[in-house]
Amino acid sequence: YGTIYQFDASLSSQTNIVASKTNVGSTQSSNICGMQIGPDNKIYWAQRGQQYLGVISNPDNQGSGCGASPNAVYMGEILKGGLTNFFKGIVFVEDSVDFSFGTFCDGEDAVFEAMATNNDWQYSWQFSDGSTSTDKNPTMSFDAGSYDVTLSVSIPCTSMTKDSSFVVEPCNNAKDFFLPTAFSPNNDGVNDYLQLHGSSIDKVSLNIYDRYGAKLYETDNTDFKWYGEKITNQVLIYVLDLTYTDGEKIFKKGNITITK
Repeated sequence: YGTIYQFDASLSSQTNIVASKTNVGSTQSSNICGMQIGPDNKIYWAQRGQQYLGVISNPDNQGSGCGASPNAVYMGEILKGGLTNFFKGIVFVEDSVDFSFGTFCDGEDAVFEAMATNNDWQYSWQFSDGSTSTDKNPTMSFDAGSYDVTLSVSIPCTSMTKDSSFVVEPCNNAKDFFLPTAFSPNNDGVNDYLQLHGSSIDKVSLNIYDRYGAKLYETDNTDFKWYGEKITNQVLIYVLDLTYTDGEKIFKKGNITITK
């Protein structure tokens, strides 16, 4: 075993500093192979041949008040020299946490993904509807409404939190369209124009041709009304490209009959 000594570096002379030597604790190994102060102002040391890092929690406090402990951080491996990359990752790199989630509607599963590097850390998700999870990347489902979420991550020596909010919209899964196969633009108030019917339609491209291939009408307006101006009784050909709000695309060709 080794011994940890504390010196008062604020004293005015080397003699006085040496004389202030105070035993504040022991180590698990006589061979300390690395010591470094972290961003949390604690001093960490590696002990060759051991699986723990030692820590001095309050270096500015004198004597036992400095909180020296030889078994502060379990590393899961035998230390051979210096502070390991794992230690540097948890103490000197990971000082914040973030998470992401996609767009979803009520009743759909959504994955909340912690943007963290270690699956073994302790994760705690708190949602404002009272639901919780300790998974790193939980799959959740919510009713329509507004929600707050907090992710807390506990790692050796510290903990981190991240707050956010999200809105869940009602799902509208109804997708359909109907284009009449005949209309009669004779001003009798019944089927006087051609119109596209449906729901969740985002974009449309409609082209209408006569039987010789001449284009008679085209539109990209989802709310179009075509009265078949100057067209006599005949069968026409239509080509329809349609896109729903969820990105699904539909292509259809068919005939439309005009009667006057």
